[in-house]
Amino acid sequence: MDKFANYKLLSPDNGQEVPFGSVWAGGKAVVFFMRRFGCVLCRHTAFKLSKLAPQLSANGVRLVGIGPEKLGYEEFKQGNFLAGEIYVDESKELYNSIGYKREGFLGLLGEFIKGKLIAMNNAAKADGVTGNMKGDVHQLGGVLVLDSAGNKLYEFIQHEATDEPDYAAVAAAAGVAYNKAAVDSVPGPETCDTSCALPAR
Repeated sequence: MDKFANYKLLSPDNGQEVPFGSVWAGGKAVVFFMRRFGCVLCRHTAFKLSKLAPQLSANGVRLVGIGPEKLGYEEFKQGNFLAGEIYVDESKELYNSIGYKREGFLGLLGEFIKGKLIAMNNAAKADGVTGNMKGDVHQLGGVLVLDSAGNKLYEFIQHEATDEPDYAAVAAAAGVAYNKAAVDSVPGPETCDTSCALPAR
């Protein structure tokens, strides 16, 4: 990821730009590239990753979410879906360079017909997570775990909207313990305060 270190990310809170390389400066980072802020499945993934936040924080690992547009950010923030810092790649330059594709209408329709989309939506609702259809519904994303040099310790790339990361593998790559029963018993995510924001460079 070092070749992408100078790509700029925007803080939707203060409008400041930071280089992508700041994300892993000084330690490991779990980076979640979301499809869009209103996506119910993305919100549920953020919710699940956030349940690892206490272990990640205790081990000096940052949890970072990146969206492809600002649309829907305020609602996402108010919902406390991600217990980490959040940035936006409005140009989608980073998304495209890493290789996150776009899913066409027929692909989305196929997932709906197969029932997987409905099942995952119901699972999200069971956790109190809802969403909307605002924004770019075709963008796909993924999850990276990076070391302090920007090397990939884990990589997950979506091929369709219902693909989700292996949370145990994320935890292992980040160097934290993963106990599914214990994680499932943790209440919903907490918001990230100003102490975990990346400094402007």
